[in-house]
Amino acid sequence: MHEILAIAARHLSILRPAQQEFYIHQATQLQTHAISLFNSTKPDVTADNCVPMFLFSSLLGVHVLCDTLAFRDDDFCAFLKRFTSYLQLHRGVRAVTGRSWHLLRKTELEPILQIGEALAEVQGMGEECDRLRTLITSADLGPSSIKACQQAIEYLQWVFDSQCKPSELDDIVHMVFSWPLLVSSEYTDLLLQQRPEALIILAYYAVLLHYCREIWVIGDSGQFLIQHITRHVGTNWEEWLAWPNEVLLPAS
Repeated sequence: MHEILAIAARHLSILRPAQQEFYIHQATQLQTHAISLFNSTKPDVTADNCVPMFLFSSLLGVHVLCDTLAFRDDDFCAFLKRFTSYLQLHRGVRAVTGRSWHLLRKTELEPILQIGEALAEVQGMGEECDRLRTLITSADLGPSSIKACQQAIEYLQWVFDSQCKPSELDDIVHMVFSWPLLVSSEYTDLLLQQRPEALIILAYYAVLLHYCREIWVIGDSGQFLIQHITRHVGTNWEEWLAWPNEVLLPAS
């Protein structure tokens, strides 16, 4: 409940900009108290508590993503550190579900979990990530890093495939939030190392964020990411970022 109130306060910080500082402070206090209460219980995962534990972890992930995407600073490296910290936290959701998957399958969350199970061998069908696949094939990376990037790309294409039905915005947003949950720790490490290939994959993810810019949690973060990644990697990589930048252009 404290985390739900924290997200509500974070939303009010956007709806009421004149009181933004107050509501952000309230959101942070509520979130901190929520985490403290959760950590103090140290519960074992059971059939009775697996759903609230899963929902708490998911809500916390959304809240931290909102704070991360709202961070604006000319120091893009500082943003990357915050974003990779978010990815590491969000992977805690996977840890919770991994320990309690058999229990969650017997709850009202089963339809959502079935979607997750279908991702085990996901293969994107669209063409949005074709350039990324070409880039990674010729990348100067080790075999395990290439595999981590390829996996991130396939999950990304799956999300692009899901947004072919623009009338179902709620479903699209759910898919967009899924991608950070799915990428591996090795891909996160490549981001932290500021590898251009990993950053370009992130720029393609930012296209999806741009598609969902009307959602308050996301806002203009897609545009922010694409523009900052383009500047950060430099002109030697601009051909790989041509499409994400084209997406930002006003419709003719």
